[in-house]
Amino acid sequence: MISVDSPLKKLSARTDRKQAMIFDGIRHSAQIASFAYLRLRETLTVLALNELSRDELDAHITAAFLDAWTSVDAADRFKSLWQLTKSKNSKDKELELKLQSIRDLRNVTDHLAQRIDYVVSKRNAALGSLSWITITNADSCEGLVCAIVPGTLRNNKLEIQYPKGKTFEIPTGRIFLDAGEYSACLCDVLVHIENRIRKLEKVILEGNMEHPEDEEYAASDSLFKAVVKFNID
Repeated sequence: MISVDSPLKKLSARTDRKQAMIFDGIRHSAQIASFAYLRLRETLTVLALNELSRDELDAHITAAFLDAWTSVDAADRFKSLWQLTKSKNSKDKELELKLQSIRDLRNVTDHLAQRIDYVVSKRNAALGSLSWITITNADSCEGLVCAIVPGTLRNNKLEIQYPKGKTFEIPTGRIFLDAGEYSACLCDVLVHIENRIRKLEKVILEGNMEHPEDEEYAASDSLFKAVVKFNID
C-alpha cells in the first residue's frame, strides 16, 4: 500500500509539527491495516487448503482473529486521523459512510464487558466470526467457502455472503468479520484507505518539489541499535 519511496516517508523538515504527526499516524495506520490484512489472507488460505493438526489449527485461527481485528482497529484509527486533514465543513463523508461498519464492529468489542447481554442476544461470539472464499481452481472457477465459528455458536445458522457481481482477490478474498449484528468486508475497507493514501502522496509530493532535494526529511522511521554488555553476578 505504501511503497518504500512513498512521499509520505519523505515529508519536508519544514512541515508543521502537528501536521507531520498526523501524517505519521496516517502512514502507520495504513501500513498496519494493510500488513495485517495481507497476513490474514495468507493465514486463511492455509486454513482453507490444508489439513492441520489441532494445535496448528488453533494457532492459525488465533492468528486470523489477531490480524482481522488489528486491521479493523488500524482502519478506524486511519479514518479518525484522515478527518483531521479536513476542515470541519469538508469532512470526508464517503469515508465515514464506507468505514461505518468498522466503527460499529469496534464499538461491540471495545465495550464487550458492558455489552455482553447484547452480544448474547444477537447469538454471536465475543470476538465474532470470520468467513471467506478461497479459489482452488481459477480456470474452472472452483473454490471453497469457509468460516471460523467459535464453538459456542456451532449450532447457529451460518450465513455466507455470495459474491454475485463482485470481484475479489485470489486465491483468498471476500473476507467478512461479523460481530453482534454488524458485518464488514475487510477487503473493501482497504480499497478506500489506499485511494486516500494515493491522494495524500500526491499532495505531499507536490509540496516537496518546492524544497531543495537535499533537505532533511521529517518522516520515515529509523532503527537504532546499541551494543550492551550485562554484568551477571
